[in-house]
Amino acid sequence: MTLLQKNIKENRESKNVYFHAEKEIKDKLSKKKQEYFSARHVNLDQKRSKFILYRIIGNDLYPRHGKGQSKENLKFILENEPDLVDCEKRFVINRIVDPESERAIIELLEQYKISYIHIPFDLQEYRNIEWDIYGVPVQYAPYSAKFRRLPPFSQMQVLLRTYRHKNNYVMNNNGARNFALREGKNLAEWVLPWDGNCFITDLAWEEIRNGVESKPHIPYHFVPMARMTNNKDLLKSNFAPDATEEPQIIFKANSLEEFNPEYFYGRRPKVELFWRLGFPGKWDYWPIEPWDLPYPKTSKDVGCYAVTGWVARLFSGKIDLEKKSDQESSVNRAEARTKAITAMLNTLDSKVFDKHLDQKKLLFTKIKDISNPSSLIFNQLKSSLRLSTERFPFYFLNSEALIGGTSRDSTEYFVSHFVENSFKEMASSFFRKVKFRKFYIASYQAINDQSRQSFWQNILFDIYIFVLGWLIFNNKEDAEKAAKLVLDTLILLEPWKNSKRGLNRFTVKSKNTWDVSDFNDIYYLLDAIRILKKDGFLSKDEIIKFENWIGSYLYWLTDSEQGTIECASRSFRGTYYDFQVSAICVFLGEGKLLRETLRNSRFRILEQFSEDGSQTSEISRFSSIHHYCLNLQGWLNLARIAESAEEDLWNFSGVAGNGIRKGVEWLIKHGKKSLAHPKSEYFDYDRLLPIFYTYKEIYKNGIVNLEVPAPENIKAIFYPTYGILPFWNLKFLSVPKVDNKLKENVY
Repeated sequence: MTLLQKNIKENRESKNVYFHAEKEIKDKLSKKKQEYFSARHVNLDQKRSKFILYRIIGNDLYPRHGKGQSKENLKFILENEPDLVDCEKRFVINRIVDPESERAIIELLEQYKISYIHIPFDLQEYRNIEWDIYGVPVQYAPYSAKFRRLPPFSQMQVLLRTYRHKNNYVMNNNGARNFALREGKNLAEWVLPWDGNCFITDLAWEEIRNGVESKPHIPYHFVPMARMTNNKDLLKSNFAPDATEEPQIIFKANSLEEFNPEYFYGRRPKVELFWRLGFPGKWDYWPIEPWDLPYPKTSKDVGCYAVTGWVARLFSGKIDLEKKSDQESSVNRAEARTKAITAMLNTLDSKVFDKHLDQKKLLFTKIKDISNPSSLIFNQLKSSLRLSTERFPFYFLNSEALIGGTSRDSTEYFVSHFVENSFKEMASSFFRKVKFRKFYIASYQAINDQSRQSFWQNILFDIYIFVLGWLIFNNKEDAEKAAKLVLDTLILLEPWKNSKRGLNRFTVKSKNTWDVSDFNDIYYLLDAIRILKKDGFLSKDEIIKFENWIGSYLYWLTDSEQGTIECASRSFRGTYYDFQVSAICVFLGEGKLLRETLRNSRFRILEQFSEDGSQTSEISRFSSIHHYCLNLQGWLNLARIAESAEEDLWNFSGVAGNGIRKGVEWLIKHGKKSLAHPKSEYFDYDRLLPIFYTYKEIYKNGIVNLEVPAPENIKAIFYPTYGILPFWNLKFLSVPKVDNKLKENVY
């Protein structure tokens, strides 16, 4: 047995294809013949028509089809196709997306006084359709390393599967066929629910009609197709092409089977019925991929078919895709079809999704304008403003050293003053002198599992704190400091460029090691930029500079080797990758990338949360409670970004209910008991409270006995490595009207 024969045998067996003995099929067909002459057949003869032909006209899919090809082919049919003996003709206008194209096709049909059924496309209905996340095994999720190793066409198939529900609504391929089939069975003895580009000549119809009438007891007649590259050839007398393409089907009114509406356009919607009926062809050797719908069960009517006549498939407008008996053309057609479907659905997604994308909207900074301030929180804000103000001048000391100078003394002076005036209580510190785009300072925190606060995290934190000083205390100098930090420090440096991933996060192994987690806090920086822009502290040109800077970082995230590694991570690093990308996409208005990232995040939810809500990738860690809370906080932040675009990650879950909600509930019930920490006395259990508070806010019908302190009694600022927004609880507090006395007490 050759390798090819072995693969064919295994493929057939995997699909559970039944090869019925000749006698079994003969017995079944004999029974069908007897039933044909039974009393039930009398009712069929009373129907108005013997044959009824439906042609289903859908969307032009460029580049698979030429632009306007559906209308051109319809016009050719109406002008040139002969009347068909004993056959009524109808058309189905099937969810055509473009109103102008739809209107032109309807006007053409009405001009020729042809009956049609109109199935309209509704953009709002489309908006409510979800991704088919469950249909792709998580190991092939679009961010995964396994997905990246797939051949390009297989990658396209995986992505097409995620669009399945959207595809089924827009293309409505088998849905429209079944609609026609059900109506037709009430009107005629034989129903032809065919594609809109089918053309029947006098000669072809004579063969079809004679074939059906010679075997009236057979419920399914398969009519092979011939691809046309020149429609005018069909006008030649006695034209009879070699019809070898995937056939159309004629159904008897009492036939049992329909098309499976779960199968979507571009992935064997008609072939699925061939498999059920046992109709042989090249499709018998097509594999079932892990992301495919399962192979169907065999029909009770298996083997009850005949091959009858032929039909022409009108020109698609793409000559290079219509070569006969050309395997390469067949593959190219499949690829072009997949690209065309995906492009159309992406365009529709953009219409319904991007209008909800508000680049100016503050996503995390929410402050109520009422009185009764909390002394605890406002004292923390005053203290943070003092600390940021003390640190502020040293960002600019000896700027030549920062942006490329070589003086050892000046660099050490910069570093020593920076360290001296920032977080003295955080134990040991170290620095390493580097040149432009290579400047790093990290301070280790013995009390928090060696987490670090980097130079970059301090910049982001200080910018945000200064903006809060402006918002709450109306101090213009704070806003000016924030703008200066953005323009004179932040966007001068692009540390991610030419960087390589370090072997150890806490030990520099290359001359330019950039850790993506240093920018996990970029989400609140973007809120700060929105405020500075709105209130006029950043000019239009300065905003453009910042957008170019943050756009450069986004490009690096999505295109660099290190960004790819972070994206494929199955741990909290993958979550925060999606979080960073999503936050930047909203700011820049990058709707397509945001949609894809939020789609991918659904796969991450299924991958990271088990059925009981625990995070399998985090609870096995040495400091599991830290990473469990860090990852969960990342999910809560990411869900807020999704919510701003009217995407719901809060309630997305797997079949077993595994999702963000169960993840929080698992932490509420089991967290302290089940999660380990090497020095549990150092773990800050207050960081659970923002998680629990968000749970109570979002899930109104959640765990009712969950008690948390009032927001003004919870500390407002945590270490940056916790993923908690500085002064996260301001959104739940009252904010006083500022007077001069209050301002004087700030510094």
